[in-house]
Amino acid sequence: MSIRVKSKPTATAIVGDFVRTARTISVKRLVIDPSCKRPTFNRSWGHKSYQDGKLTISPDALAKLVFPVNFDFGDLEEISFPHGATFREKIELDRVGLRLKMKIGAGTIIGEDVKIRHGWFESGEGCRIGARCRIEFSDIGKNVRIGAGTKMHNVKVGDGSEIGPGSFFGRGARTEIGANVRIGEGFAVYDEGEVSIGNGVIIGDGATVYAGLKIGAETVIGGYVELRESVLARWRVETKDAPCLRTIYPGKYSEKPLSNRRLSKETRKIIGEFKRVVRDDYMDERTAICTAEASRAMNADPVLFLYPQLNPVPQRKFVRVAGAKASLIFHRVDEQKRYFGADEIKPEYVAEERAVAPEENNRLMRFAELMPGVLAVEKAGEEKMCDWGDGIHKYAKTPVNETYMLLNFLSAHFGWSPAGTRFLDIGSGFGDVVKVAELFARGEGIELSAKRHALALKHLPKGSSAILRHGDVFERDLSPFDVVYAYMEFPVIEGRCPSYDSPFARKLRTKLGELKSGSIIILGPQGTEWAEIGISYDTVNIGRQILGQVAVPVKLDLPPGVDHYGVFRRK
Repeated sequence: MSIRVKSKPTATAIVGDFVRTARTISVKRLVIDPSCKRPTFNRSWGHKSYQDGKLTISPDALAKLVFPVNFDFGDLEEISFPHGATFREKIELDRVGLRLKMKIGAGTIIGEDVKIRHGWFESGEGCRIGARCRIEFSDIGKNVRIGAGTKMHNVKVGDGSEIGPGSFFGRGARTEIGANVRIGEGFAVYDEGEVSIGNGVIIGDGATVYAGLKIGAETVIGGYVELRESVLARWRVETKDAPCLRTIYPGKYSEKPLSNRRLSKETRKIIGEFKRVVRDDYMDERTAICTAEASRAMNADPVLFLYPQLNPVPQRKFVRVAGAKASLIFHRVDEQKRYFGADEIKPEYVAEERAVAPEENNRLMRFAELMPGVLAVEKAGEEKMCDWGDGIHKYAKTPVNETYMLLNFLSAHFGWSPAGTRFLDIGSGFGDVVKVAELFARGEGIELSAKRHALALKHLPKGSSAILRHGDVFERDLSPFDVVYAYMEFPVIEGRCPSYDSPFARKLRTKLGELKSGSIIILGPQGTEWAEIGISYDTVNIGRQILGQVAVPVKLDLPPGVDHYGVFRRK
């Protein structure tokens, strides 16, 4: 039940006549929602009394609200901002009787899905708190910036400081941050004890500090540094491979999605299609760091966006990538990717120079031309079940970005050519793998499902030389092929030690025996479903069970992103 206010937004009006029937009204959750026109109070489901309820109110109404003694916030679990909030006026709720202490300065903007635990929080004027932050028992000064996804416990932040996205302050530590401090992304504080960070300190991305340390004023700490000992003021704790990005690039870079930068229509289209093709809803956040100079380079040559996405690039190193029309500097840390102009990073920090060869440039642009067709066939078709003859197995769709990365690596390693190497995709589905394989070999696919085969033919690009067949692979002669690709879920014989030596695997093993000696067999990732119960098989070991004596694993250092595939050679 909820009682809505029709006049002045006072707490007495919110609960109406129920104030006389309940001695105190315990609020478990305080929801601040700008879209709330009138304050509402909802009791917890199943409770007959008005205890442990949820109070929903807008920021403007909260600033004018007068609480009577009937409200008790002593058991308040959290203050949440489901849709974010902007506080035009100062909020000050510091009442002994309420057992609540919350102060929010005027001009503070709080992002979506921010949660403040227990309601003990103070902030100065003009603060910015990013989306999905979790804050507990913390006090921040004026004009403070806190990045999205940061978790703060028992932290005091001085005026004008900035904390990067994804930072973490452990529960056991008490952290005091001075004024005008700049902290990069993924900063972390661990262990129990106090941490003191002086005024004007600059800390790089991914740095880790352990409790009990003191960092002197104006100290510079590099990225991904583990600091276990206190340092004096004005020190530099960094190396060439782990510099402080904020010191070597003093300019500002955008934290908005890459597609929102000043990019050309063509470049935005490629980025948007790539995001949908790889089915990565968070790719914008991880490719957001992009300078204006890098944006201009991508406008001149869109290959500069695709190349780092589809080629292995070393972690935590600056790599200069030169395309046919422009160049930029790329920096990758896990899934976070950053783009800088070719001259915006000092040469001594650039670890590697790469030039996109003309044939690679041609392949990348042809891959970009394939993406609209991949999206169209996915929209038209549904991933249904496919009967392989000994049971029903789910159709597993191959990520086309992984296919490109894997075939690009293997083509260079084995010396494939589009004219001389014959490639077969078993269970080709919508034909995506065959379309990508055409960039490296003579692609052919065979699909048992008539519906998927028809959709694949309908969306086959004009002028494509790819061959898509409808039929059973066990009725196809495999001897002419140099490469066989099998991305599928193999049946598992359950037991104490799960086995992949199923009747279907034995049948496929016999069929693959038709391949000539030296042919390559590629297996998609296997065994991930068993990781949840503590049994972890990799594709190579499972491939040994599936292929038996027909083929042996090829020892390769596959690039990150496709190192979970298995590559075998026919004996």
